[in-house]
Amino acid sequence: MKSSDKTTTVTGSCGDDCSLNLDITLPAALAAEVSSGPGQITGNDLTGRLALTTDAGAIDLTGPRGPLVLHTSSGQIDVKNARPTAFEARTEQGEVRATFAAAPTTTDVTTDRGSVDLALPPHAGYYIQAQSKTGTPHITLPWKRDGKHTVAVHTNEGGVEIH
Repeated sequence: MKSSDKTTTVTGSCGDDCSLNLDITLPAALAAEVSSGPGQITGNDLTGRLALTTDAGAIDLTGPRGPLVLHTSSGQIDVKNARPTAFEARTEQGEVRATFAAAPTTTDVTTDRGSVDLALPPHAGYYIQAQSKTGTPHITLPWKRDGKHTVAVHTNEGGVEIH
């Protein structure tokens, strides 16, 4: 572990025949930038800005409140009871599932191979752009062109559900 100014860096690695688990407890309002090779990233009730990246593993969050930027090369993104001001999720192989207790101002989801399932509060006023190259997006959430909350979803291979 190394600290400098307002940044603390935790680094760990091991050879081919071992595993490494890091459990790090942070103040809930602290902004965090986490990057992992293979491995899952989880968090509960965090309120600061989160930028989470994993090469091969899931991202699983419950109750986040700050802006979210979530990226995984191969793994599922699962967010429950979220209240972020902004939500960005990107995955090359894996689905994105998110349920929101409050509507983000912007929601931007892109997958190469994976489905997208977003559950948003119904009466926030949305402008929705959804695209799937392998099927028609299923949108049951009311939306209009001048909605104050923007939802953009794009997937190359996978279904899209927005409700």
